[in-house]
Amino acid sequence: MKLLRLWPQRLVGQVTLVLMLAVALEFIGSSLLFEHSRLYPDRESQTRRVAEQLITAEALLEEASPDERAARAAVMSNRVTQLSWSILPSLVDGGRDVEDEFREEFLEAEPGLRGRDLRLRANIDHALPRDTHLKAALKLRDGS
Repeated sequence: MKLLRLWPQRLVGQVTLVLMLAVALEFIGSSLLFEHSRLYPDRESQTRRVAEQLITAEALLEEASPDERAARAAVMSNRVTQLSWSILPSLVDGGRDVEDEFREEFLEAEPGLRGRDLRLRANIDHALPRDTHLKAALKLRDGS
């Protein structure tokens, strides 16, 4: 009998309760979708951002002297993207379909990378797609 007392007896109370429950369910659903979108970010926007960072890093490193490049690359690194510079290439292209797919996405996102020596290596955790680690190497015009 106490359960029936929680349910309002008047129509206005019943409508208000139903609307409040609907708003609460919508809020919970939106919160879950928002969290899901943060856990699995849009791969296209991530690829575009990394391609833009490569072009920017290239321009900044090429204008610096070879002695300053390693320090400048370290300054451009952040929590998500680690940049480094070396005289010799440090990355062998994976040559897998995954790398080819990423390469096409990079070239679509940043046409300035076309015709350049761009090497990619993707380490994908299939259990957690958000844990894809991508390494990219771009040869500067001086060969470093």
